[in-house]
Amino acid sequence: MRTERGGDAIGVALVLVLWSALYAAPVDAARRIALVIGNGDYAKFGDLHNPANDARAMAEKLKSLDFTLIGGQAHVDVSRQRMVTLLRDLGDALGRAPGAGTTALVYYSGHGVAQDGENWLVPVDDSDIRFRDDVPDFAIGTKTVMRRLESSGGGLNILIFDACRDNRLESRQLTKGASRKGLAPVKGRPTDTVMIYAAADGEVAYDGPSGGLSPFTEALIEEIDVPGRRLVDVVGQTAARVRRETERNSEGPQVPWMDFTPLETPFYFKPCPLGSDCPQIVVINPIIADIWEDFEQRRECDDCPLMVAVPTGKFNMGGKYKGERPIREVIIGRLAVGVHEVTFSQWDACTSAGGCSRKPGDNRWGRGNRPVIDVSWQDAQEYVRWLSKVTGKTYRLLSESEWEYVARATTTGPFHTGSTISRAQANYQGSGTVEVGSYPESNPFGLHDVHGNVWEWVADCWHGDYSGAPSDGSAWTRGGDCGKRVFRGGSWENKPEYVRSASRWGGDDRLSATSLGFRVARTLD
Repeated sequence: MRTERGGDAIGVALVLVLWSALYAAPVDAARRIALVIGNGDYAKFGDLHNPANDARAMAEKLKSLDFTLIGGQAHVDVSRQRMVTLLRDLGDALGRAPGAGTTALVYYSGHGVAQDGENWLVPVDDSDIRFRDDVPDFAIGTKTVMRRLESSGGGLNILIFDACRDNRLESRQLTKGASRKGLAPVKGRPTDTVMIYAAADGEVAYDGPSGGLSPFTEALIEEIDVPGRRLVDVVGQTAARVRRETERNSEGPQVPWMDFTPLETPFYFKPCPLGSDCPQIVVINPIIADIWEDFEQRRECDDCPLMVAVPTGKFNMGGKYKGERPIREVIIGRLAVGVHEVTFSQWDACTSAGGCSRKPGDNRWGRGNRPVIDVSWQDAQEYVRWLSKVTGKTYRLLSESEWEYVARATTTGPFHTGSTISRAQANYQGSGTVEVGSYPESNPFGLHDVHGNVWEWVADCWHGDYSGAPSDGSAWTRGGDCGKRVFRGGSWENKPEYVRSASRWGGDDRLSATSLGFRVARTLD
């Protein structure tokens, strides 16, 4: 029996925690209800070392945090009928204490199967699960769990599984619609439901040494005991610890993640005591962005730019003028890019927080959703440093080759619109900036305003042409004149020739002007 939760002995630590409300202040014990299950002694799927230990340790920690446990304890090695009964008991308990103030938590540790867009929890009486078609009849689907949680009467549901799948079924029996590695993201997730997974879809989740705890559950138990730590930060810190502890494993590092909509009110397992000053960390959506699908759009904090994940690829970079040559093939890795240029609203949030030292003028055109102007390359560096601190991610300017790749977005003409462009498609030869996204037609990657509105600073030092330029998508920061930096895309005041995808210009890194702004990026794993 392998002790990994992944690969062919597929385990995914998935703690299933469901909350019916979020409170920044303490909640009385009767309104925190938990069901904790740990299955390890299986008839067919293979015994697991640690689910019983995980469940008992989690139950004790939750009791110390004023959760009332269904049955008064963790439930170990539970049959299907017993699981159904326990879920009914949870529903009954929630029905007696309904309302947005109730917190319901379900922790499950054991084997799990991802199939047909749903995750299935496997009871210990698993002998009848011989074929793929048997799973819905003899396992418990997460939709059943969520149906019972509807008894809470509203609020937030959080699902976190510590589920291990050791796939003893023949592969031909689980080929269509079944996940071979990891539990799958649940489609049709209800509103106000948070799902926390101990490993990303397709990654290994490790069981840990016999007699101990899984790496995920051990880290999670310690993190939820830190006063004043928000739920999103608990998961972020847990993810960072688990990744560090598992990065040398042969199957690769384990990276917990979560699937959720931003919470209007933060939830605290252990609120900060009144009158005390708990240490705070600032991590927004700490892990979800690392598992973006191509073309998926997300915003990692309320004041953060909307980002889109662009696919990897290669393209021929360059144009018709000497400074745009020699044309060469460049390979671009995974990254997320701002859908729009950074706006005044986003910049002003940085200024208010003390991250940006200047408050640039708007030339009486207005602030809000117009692109920030009158910012230098050095100013843009302040902003991306602040954004990195706020999100816990490494935000940066695009490299020049990344910029042209995302501006072209698989197109090969002068503009992403083809061989020509009109003022109905972009802001050029105008009288000032317009709000970002004013032109409804984005490029094929979903980006707006890559032609015109404002020139966009990129990371590269200025070079007169592309002789010796890197072909791996990295910024060209050796040689050339690094007191000058490149900007791309043209602006509101330029002719079409200057807003081409290949057009490039440069200036002193302290230069600011009403035609200069920027767009942000960050690398995705």
